[in-house]
Amino acid sequence: AAEYSYTQVAYDTEELQDIKNQMGTLSGIYRMTEKSYANLRGSYGISEDDALSDPAESYILSAGFGTHAVEKFTFAADAGWMNYQRPSGPNGEDTDDDNTLYYNFNADWKPTDQITVQAGVRNGYSQSAQYAGNAALNTQVWLGMAYRATETVDLSWINTYRQDDYLDPVVDENGNESDESDTGYGSHLRVTYTAPTRWLSVYGSAGYEKVESAGGDYDQVRLSLGAHLQY
Repeated sequence: AAEYSYTQVAYDTEELQDIKNQMGTLSGIYRMTEKSYANLRGSYGISEDDALSDPAESYILSAGFGTHAVEKFTFAADAGWMNYQRPSGPNGEDTDDDNTLYYNFNADWKPTDQITVQAGVRNGYSQSAQYAGNAALNTQVWLGMAYRATETVDLSWINTYRQDDYLDPVVDENGNESDESDTGYGSHLRVTYTAPTRWLSVYGSAGYEKVESAGGDYDQVRLSLGAHLQY
C-alpha cells in the first residue's frame, strides 16, 4: 500500500512559527489470520517552518501487527527506527541528526456502528513552533471519541497530553540556556471528509492547548488543515 499525507498548522500569533508537514509511506501487509495481520512500513517526511529556508527530513522503518480478534475492539502496534535530519539553523549554524526508537500504538472500541472510542500513544519529531530553528522529539498520549455523521463525514473530539524534548538547549525566562522539555494539555475538534472511493480524505481541526515551558507558560489556539491519499 502507498500513502501520502499533508498537514499545515497555522497559529493565531506571529510569535509562533507556522509549520507544514508532508509524509509518504510504503507498506506491505501479511494476513496471518482472518482477524490479524503483520506489516512492514517505510516512511519519508519533510517538515517546513517559517524560520528556515530548507526543510527538515525524517525517515522511519518499522514493523508491526494488528488484530480485531475481540468483537468491536481493534488494536494496532508499530515499532522501529526513526532518523531526523535538520537543515542549518536560521543564522547558518550547524545542526546534528537525531536517531531514536519509533513506536505507535492504537486501540479502538466501537460500542455502536456510529461511535468509536479511541486511545493511543506515539512519538515523532517536529520543528519547534516556539523556538526558531529548534526541533523536538514529541511523545503524545490521546483519548477521544469519533462519531460517523454520514457515510463520508466523521466528527471527532480528542484530548491529548504531549511532551516535547528539544534537541537543542533553549533560553529560559531568566536568559539561561537549559535542556528543555515542554508539556502540553489540549482538546481538539476535527471534521474529516472521506471520498466514497475511500482513497482520499481531507480534514480540518481546531484545538486549544495549555503549554508549560521554561521559556514561559502559554495558551495556544491551533488550526490545522490536512489531506491523506491512500492506494
